[in-house]
Amino acid sequence: MCHNATIFKDLDKTYNSTMKVGNGGYVDVKGRGMVAVKTNSGIKLISDVLFVLDISQNLLSVAQMLEKQYSLQFKDNQCIIFDPYGEKLLCMKMKSQSFAINWENTAEYAYARVTQSVSDLWHERFGHYNQRSLVDLKKLELVEDMPNVSDEAQICEICQQGKQARLPLKNNQAWRAIEKLQLIHTGVCGPMKTTSLSGNKYSILFIDDYTRMCWVYFIYLKNEVFFVFKQFKALVENQSNLSIKILRSDNGTKYTSNQFVEFSSTASIECQLTTPYTPQQNGVSKRKNRIVMEMASCLLFEKKMPSNFWAETVNTSVYLLNRLPTKSLKNKTPYEAW
Repeated sequence: MCHNATIFKDLDKTYNSTMKVGNGGYVDVKGRGMVAVKTNSGIKLISDVLFVLDISQNLLSVAQMLEKQYSLQFKDNQCIIFDPYGEKLLCMKMKSQSFAINWENTAEYAYARVTQSVSDLWHERFGHYNQRSLVDLKKLELVEDMPNVSDEAQICEICQQGKQARLPLKNNQAWRAIEKLQLIHTGVCGPMKTTSLSGNKYSILFIDDYTRMCWVYFIYLKNEVFFVFKQFKALVENQSNLSIKILRSDNGTKYTSNQFVEFSSTASIECQLTTPYTPQQNGVSKRKNRIVMEMASCLLFEKKMPSNFWAETVNTSVYLLNRLPTKSLKNKTPYEAW
């Protein structure tokens, strides 16, 4: 319950009711709405807050917080509130046998959150993709009704968590395909620490060198790569009326098994295998896997989702990347080029 109408983010004054308080009496409820509170982990919204004029202090229901999976710790004359993910939200010192929350500047913080920059908003919507490509997305009118965004580098805490990597090697000019399916890059990522919702531990990417179109599949064991490749081959050859010419992969046994080699030979597919311990020879696949996993990590971090949703976020990342501009293509997205 709250007696100060100014700290409500929105308030419905048409709601009227009565509420029983601790002394056994009743107070009139003059409205119901949402209050924004600044915490250590950002702005938190408290819904269904009652607007009551006849109270001298704002009251937060412990019972309702417990029902919503929050936890409270009372120790050393302090009350600490933790969110459902175990993150510390608030810490209040006891005063006059009660715990007071500092509501100062709440309206200011709420306003700052509402007026989040357009560039940051679209950066989040597209899975924390780089600002330069978002500017190209607007300039080429690849998205309808997209507002103007800035290409100035912004400090994004989520990107810093999800995109940490070692320094790159020197970039040498590589041969490029001149038609669809002339060269396919592939690579397996995993095993993941957490099994996905569908029971898988690995993801496998296929990238068309000419269009940079990407496909992702999920498997439980590496020996399933052969059967996934057969599915992928049938799909893309049926869509394009072309056949795969070259398959570039690492030197793992999943690509060098007798079964895989015989099938490739029968289908007249040239298998290009990288030198052991030289992953840069399959740089397209490695970079794409890294970009996909970085974007997936950002999506998980931002929404605080459980790690077993990694396959869903990887799938979402591939979907977004296929519809975002890339340096390898001019004035087209991979989806349009395919």
